[in-house]
Amino acid sequence: AQNLTLDAKDVQFDMKNNVDKEFAMEDSVELADYYNYGFTDESKYFCIKVSADNTASDSWYLYCDRTVYSKLFDILKENGKPYITATCIITSLKYKEGPGNMAEAAYMKWQ
Repeated sequence: AQNLTLDAKDVQFDMKNNVDKEFAMEDSVELADYYNYGFTDESKYFCIKVSADNTASDSWYLYCDRTVYSKLFDILKENGKPYITATCIITSLKYKEGPGNMAEAAYMKWQ
């Protein structure tokens, strides 16, 4: 997430102008089951909820490739709440007007 000038809050309030741009996000996460808009392929992605600022309006749903992030998925299934640092992106292919805070994990590490 280094060298990124945008963070989740920047994108949240100007989503349309930040499509296809990488942005940084970090916080503790938990497994979620929200599949909607451009993110309905549960066979490809699993969903995590990033509770930024502990407020629902600032929370994000992050979609993670099941193959790439299988170890993280295992931790989450055991009710772990790891702290993640992620580079995220909302691609133009998946962007729809008004979806709320939903993005794809481009790169992620956790502890």
